[in-house]
Amino acid sequence: MPDTALVVMARYPQVGTTKTRLARTIGVEEAVRLYRAFLTDLAHKFAGQSCDLHWAYIPAEVDYLSFIATLAPSLIEHMHAFPQQGIDLGARLHHVFRWTHDRGYQSTIVISSDSPQISPKIVAQAQKALNKADIVLGPADDGGYYSIAMRRPYDVFRDIPMSTSIVAQKTIELAKSLGLRVHTLENLFDIDELPDLVRLAQLLEADSSLAPETATYLATIKEHQQVGVSRAGASPAPTIRRSSLQSPYIVGAGLAPALSPAPALPRSIYIEPTSRCNELCQQCPRTLLSREDDRDLSFDNFCFIVDQFPILERVVLHGLGEPLLNKELPRMIRYLKARGTYVLFNSNGILLNAKRGQELIDAGLDEYRLSMDGATRETYAQVRGVDAFDKIWRNVRAFIAMQQEQQVGARFIAPKPAVSLWFTAMKENLHELPGLIDLAYEHGIREIHLQRLVYFEQGLAHSKQALFRRSTREELELVRRCEESCKRLGIAFSAAGSATPVESLIRDFGDRPWSGCQRPYTLTYITSSGNVLSCCFAPFGHKSAREYQEERVLGNVFQESIDAIWRGDRYEAFRRDFESDHPARHCSKCGINWSY
Repeated sequence: MPDTALVVMARYPQVGTTKTRLARTIGVEEAVRLYRAFLTDLAHKFAGQSCDLHWAYIPAEVDYLSFIATLAPSLIEHMHAFPQQGIDLGARLHHVFRWTHDRGYQSTIVISSDSPQISPKIVAQAQKALNKADIVLGPADDGGYYSIAMRRPYDVFRDIPMSTSIVAQKTIELAKSLGLRVHTLENLFDIDELPDLVRLAQLLEADSSLAPETATYLATIKEHQQVGVSRAGASPAPTIRRSSLQSPYIVGAGLAPALSPAPALPRSIYIEPTSRCNELCQQCPRTLLSREDDRDLSFDNFCFIVDQFPILERVVLHGLGEPLLNKELPRMIRYLKARGTYVLFNSNGILLNAKRGQELIDAGLDEYRLSMDGATRETYAQVRGVDAFDKIWRNVRAFIAMQQEQQVGARFIAPKPAVSLWFTAMKENLHELPGLIDLAYEHGIREIHLQRLVYFEQGLAHSKQALFRRSTREELELVRRCEESCKRLGIAFSAAGSATPVESLIRDFGDRPWSGCQRPYTLTYITSSGNVLSCCFAPFGHKSAREYQEERVLGNVFQESIDAIWRGDRYEAFRRDFESDHPARHCSKCGINWSY
C-alpha cells in the first residue's frame, strides 16, 4: 500500500445540487455534464499513480464507486471511496484526515474536485513538501484553497469561516499559532462562476492535456450555448427535467430506481446493543408504549449480524435502550473498528465512569453523543424520569479531562471519541437551551445538536410540546440567539439533516413530505431481538404490540438472512408504499409532524 492517500472531495453530479452558481448561467443540466467531465479528468490523472486515490463523496446514500466506474471503467481497481461526514466543510475535511490516518497512511493530500486543471506535478510537489512541513496548502485565487495536505490529522479547521475569501489566510494563521510549519503551493482557481469557466476554457485551448474531457465538453458547450472564450453571454437555464434525475446510482428522495432488483445492502446501519434502560424518559416509546422484551445482544449474535454486511461504513450502536448497560459494548466497537467502520452512539451518561470511559477510548469509538434534555436538575428529572443530572455532568467532566490528559504529545489532534450534546427540544424545556450551551462549553463540549421531538400523543411526546412548525416568534428568536451564542463560543450547533436549528423548526417539506427521506434505500435498524425495522422512527407511535409486529417489523435477522429480508416481499412492499401517496403510517408523519 502506498504511504500517501490522495483524496478528492467530490459529490454525485445531480441536477439542482451541482455547481449551483454556475448553473444559473449555463443551466442545471449543463452544470451536471461539466462536473462529470471534471471527475473523469481527475480519475484518469490520478488513479493508479504514486498515491492511493480515494473519493470522499456526498451524499452518503450514493454508490459512488459504481458511478465512478462509468467514467473510468478501466481504473476502478485503483480507486476507493468513502462518504464525507460532518456538519460543515471544516468538519468534513477534518474527518477525511482522521479517516486516512486511522487506516495507516503516513500522509494525506486532499484536493478539490472544482479545479480539474490540478496536475500530477502539483500533487508531487505537495508530497515532497510534507517532508519538511506539517501542512501544505494550495491557495485558490478566491481566497480558499484547492488542496491541503498533512501528515497527521491536525485540527486546523475549527472556527474557520468556510466559503469566504479569508479561508486560506485564517487556516495558515491558525496553523502557525499551533506551532505548525506551513508550505504553500502555486495559486490555482476554482470553477464556481461563469468568468472562472471562461478562464478555464482559455487555459484548455492552450493545453487541453490538463483536462482532456473537460476541454472536449467546453468545446461543445461553446458551440451550442455560446459560453466560452468568444462570447460572454449565456443561454437561459433550461427547465429541469425530472426524468434526468433517474439514475441507477442514487436512491431515495423520490429518485429511487425501480424496486427490482432491490438496492445493494446498506452500508450504514443501526444495531441496538440492549433494549434495557436506566431511565424513564417521558417522551420515549420505551416508557410509554408496548415494546420488545428487555435483553442484551450477545457478542456472538452481534458478530452474526455484522458479518452479513459486506461493507459497513457507519454503525450507530443504539436503539431504545442505554448502550452502556451492555458490558460487551467495547468489544463490539473494537470489532467494527477492525473493519474500518465509523462507530457512534447516543447515551445518557449515567454509567460513563472512568473504567467504561477508558474502554470506549481504547476501543476506538468515533463519537459519543450525550443525550441531555435540561440545564437544571429539576427539568432533567421531569423529562428523563430519574434524578441523575449532577452525576452525569461529573462523569462528562471526568471523561473529557481523561481524554485531554491522554492527548499529551498529540495536542494538535482532536481526541476520540468526539463528544457532542443532543438536546430534544420541546415547549417544556426550550427555555433552558441557553443555560445548556453554557454548561456544554464549561465542560469542554464543542458540538450541540437540536433534536426533533417525535410525538405520539402520550406523556411529553405530545403535539402540544412540539416546536416543528408550531414555534412562537419568541421561541424562534431564542433559538436564533442560541445560534449566535454558539458561534461566539466556537460551538458547532446543528439540527436535523443539513438544516440550521432555526430552519429545522420552520422548513416546509412540500406536498409529499416523507419523500425526501433516504432511509428506505440506504440504512436499516436492527433491534437486540433481531427484528429489522426501516429506521429509528419505526418504534414510535404504534398503538399495540400487534401493530408493531405487523406494520413495523420487516423481518428477523435470526430467522432469515439480512439479504433475504432486504430484498424480500415485506421490504419491497414497504418501499412501493413509500413511493406512493400512501406510505406506512410512521413514514407519512415525517416532514409533517416533525423534521427528519
